[in-house]
Parts: sequence; structure tokens; C-alpha cells
Amino acid sequence: MTVHDLQNLPEVLTVEEVARILRISPKSVYACKEEIPGLIRIGRTIRFSRNILLSYLGIDQGRDQENTS
Repeated sequence: MTVHDLQNLPEVLTVEEVARILRISPKSVYACKEEIPGLIRIGRTIRFSRNILLSYLGIDQGRDQENTS
């Protein structure tokens, strides 16, 4: 998964998407969900904030690269 792919993910991620990003199983995401930043609970549903997770991982979230000149 490239940085461009990560930046194009939805703002709110599913457990499966987070598992792919972290290269762990969805079961591991559920087991460690309190340790993964950006946790959002909606009823019994678990989601994660893409921006918080990528920031935690140190991934630049693609501010306009053309404006850096």
C-alpha cells in the first residue's frame, strides 16, 4: 500500500482497513483496539480516524506538494 493509497482512504476506517494498513489481522486490531489511536465507537461498531492513525504512524497526509516552491 503506497502513501497515495493511504491518503485516498475514507476519513473513517473499518477494522479491516486498519488491519491492512498495520499489516496485522483484524482479530489483532480488535484485541489491541484501545492501543491504536483514533478509535471511534458508534454503538457496538468500531471505526478509526484515518487522519489520527496516519499521523501516529508518521505518514505525511499530503498537504499540497505543489505549494512548497
